[in-house]
Amino acid sequence: EGAILNTLRDRYLDNNIYTNISSILLATNPYKKINNLYNLNKIKKYNIDNVSKLEPHPYKIASSAYNNMKLTQKIQSIVISGESGAGKTETTKIMLKYLSYKSKNLSNTSVNSLKESSSSLPDDLKESSSLTDDLKESSSSLTDDLITSSNSNKIEQQILDTNPLIES
Repeated sequence: EGAILNTLRDRYLDNNIYTNISSILLATNPYKKINNLYNLNKIKKYNIDNVSKLEPHPYKIASSAYNNMKLTQKIQSIVISGESGAGKTETTKIMLKYLSYKSKNLSNTSVNSLKESSSSLPDDLKESSSLTDDLKESSSSLTDDLITSSNSNKIEQQILDTNPLIES
């Protein structure tokens, strides 16, 4: 217990407010703004398959959960715990912002593969069903929505607005 407290204090004094203990991320309130802690460059830094060597951060936890979900094909959970006013809501928003960014980057690939799979349907199925047209139309619409920056910001905001539902 003493070693953990010393580590937390030392990291806090160096403006490193996040500390990992195994797969647990501990956060200390800096009581001040720390520049470049949540910017786009930081998000991009954690947008890799193996984040194990990176410094402790909520993006690391979110990235690990996402990567484990891809690897195991199983749902992942992140538990955010703390006292009232400890920053649980803000930490949730930070992680959702990272996951929103990651999903924006993957969306173009997913939509393109969706279009390719719809074009490989047999001709008789294409002609007999409007499903293909609906699929093409919705995938085209989805592509337009996801590529447009303002629409991406709307999607991100909608995800962040669901936060009270996530906490209840």
